[in-house]
Amino acid sequence: MPSLMRSSSSAPSASAVPSAFGSVASQAAAINAFRSRLRSPSPASSIAETEDDLDLLSAAAMLPPVSPAQTGAHHAHGHSACDSCSALETEFAAAVLFVETYNGPHRILTQENSTPKKDFYAFYQQATVGPCPNAAPPPGLTKIETSKWEKWRNLGQMTRHEAMKRYTTALDNLVDDWRRSANSKRRSTSMFERLPRIYDELGELQDRVEEETKKREELEVHLLNFTREYRAMVAREMEQVDQMRGHLTSLVKTLEDDVTSHHNELQRVSQRQLEMLPLVEGSVFLAFETRSRQVYQILQGWIRNKTFRRVIVCLVLFRLWNFIRSRRMPQFVAQLLIRWLAAMSSLDAPNSISAASSGQQPPQR
Repeated sequence: MPSLMRSSSSAPSASAVPSAFGSVASQAAAINAFRSRLRSPSPASSIAETEDDLDLLSAAAMLPPVSPAQTGAHHAHGHSACDSCSALETEFAAAVLFVETYNGPHRILTQENSTPKKDFYAFYQQATVGPCPNAAPPPGLTKIETSKWEKWRNLGQMTRHEAMKRYTTALDNLVDDWRRSANSKRRSTSMFERLPRIYDELGELQDRVEEETKKREELEVHLLNFTREYRAMVAREMEQVDQMRGHLTSLVKTLEDDVTSHHNELQRVSQRQLEMLPLVEGSVFLAFETRSRQVYQILQGWIRNKTFRRVIVCLVLFRLWNFIRSRRMPQFVAQLLIRWLAAMSSLDAPNSISAASSGQQPPQR
C-alpha cells in the first residue's frame, strides 16, 4: 500500500490541516513496515530500512497543530461533523492496522488473491489517494495487482469518508469483535514511545553484528592460514611417506633377491655335496689322510703326557750316547754332551738345559 503521508496531500476531499487520522494512519503504516523489517533475515538491511520508518514516524508525530484561523473555518461546519470525521478516521486507522497485522483464523484476510482483500485495497486507495488517476493499468503489474487496480477504478468518484465507512463495514461483516482486539491510537502511541528504545537496541544489535562479522572474518583468515599450513604439512608428510615407501620397496626387493640367490647357492652346494659323497667314501687318499690324522691325534695325546715325553727323551739320549761311544769325538764336545745329558736326566729339565748350554754347573739340592 502507498504511504499515508502522500495520501494526506493528494486526496481530493482531504482538509488542508492534517487531522488525527493522518498521524495515526502514518504511524500504523510505519509500524507495519517496522515489524516486517524486524522479521527480515538480514539484520543490516532491516536496520537501514528501519531508520527510514523511524523518520516517517517522526514526521507523522511532528505534524503542525491546527491554527486558530483554520479552527474557525472548521467550526463553520459544526462540531458534530468534526467529531464524526475524527471518529471515522480513527476507526478507519484501527481497521487498517487490524487488517495489516491480522494473523487469526480467518484465512481470507491473509490471502492476497481473495475478494475481501482486494476490496480492502480498493477502499484504502480511495480513502488515502483518492479516485484512480489512470484509465489504464500501469505496465508490469501481475494478475492479482491488475485485479486490485480494477477494483479501485470501479469505485469511481467515491468520497474519502465513504470509502472509510465501506472499509470498516466490510471488516464488520467478516470479523465481529475486531474493535475489541485493537485500540489503534493507544497501541500506535505506545509503539511510537517504544521506538527510540527499539532503535537503540537495533543500534546495539548492529554493533554486535559488526563485531561478530569482524570476528568471523578474523577466524576465517586464521582458519584459512591454518588450513593452508596443514595442507602443506600433509603434502610434505605424504612426500616423505612416498620416499620411504620407495626405499622400503627397493630394500625388500634387494633382500628378496639376496634370499633367492642364497637359496640357489645352498641348493647348489647341497647338490655338490651329494655328488661328492660317493667319491669321498671311495677315495684311498682321503682314507689314508683320515687314518694319519687319527694317528697324529693319538701321538699328540701321548706327547702331552710328561712321563711319556721323558721316556722318549731318555731313549733318544741313550741312542745318541751309544752313537757317540761308537764314534770318537773331541773332548770338549763329549763334556758338553755329558753335562747336557746329566741336566736332562734331572727333575729340573729346563733349568739344567739352560745351564748346560751356558757352561754353568746345575744348582745343587
